[in-house]
Amino acid sequence: MRKFALSLESGFGFDFSKPFAFLGGTMGQSTWREELYKALPEPYHANLFNPKVSDWTPDDAKRENQAKATAHALVYALTPHQKGFYGIAEMSAAVFNTNARVSIFLLFLDDDNGVVFEDHQRASVDQIRELYATNPFVRIFSTVSSLASALQLEFAQFHDQVEK
Repeated sequence: MRKFALSLESGFGFDFSKPFAFLGGTMGQSTWREELYKALPEPYHANLFNPKVSDWTPDDAKRENQAKATAHALVYALTPHQKGFYGIAEMSAAVFNTNARVSIFLLFLDDDNGVVFEDHQRASVDQIRELYATNPFVRIFSTVSSLASALQLEFAQFHDQVEK
């Protein structure tokens, strides 16, 4: 069985019935996902669905779509390592088309391991951030540690709801 980054089992072994967060957004050389794992206590690692794999297949796309459709929280990051445009489109779809059943967390990193946005890119990212902030259900973060703290609270609420 192929392994997901950070030793997460493939989606076929992932328990989609329990509350979890989908980790979308910038891939490539960005390490924001690894930093998030380090910032969250280990018991919460099982609450994260990381779609990042070394060799993308159609089955991976199916698992990712299942995860996005059933996640209790959608987490998207936009960092200077973002090379393509689809991640931004996914963020937009989450912000403007997702119903109230899901929490949306957006991480905007201006510096990703020493890689920074150029001035014109930063201005564009600032406009995107302002546009997304118009949705009152969206929570926006500028550091991995602040995102981790918010996710930890969200997971605690998931746990409380399951216990009731």
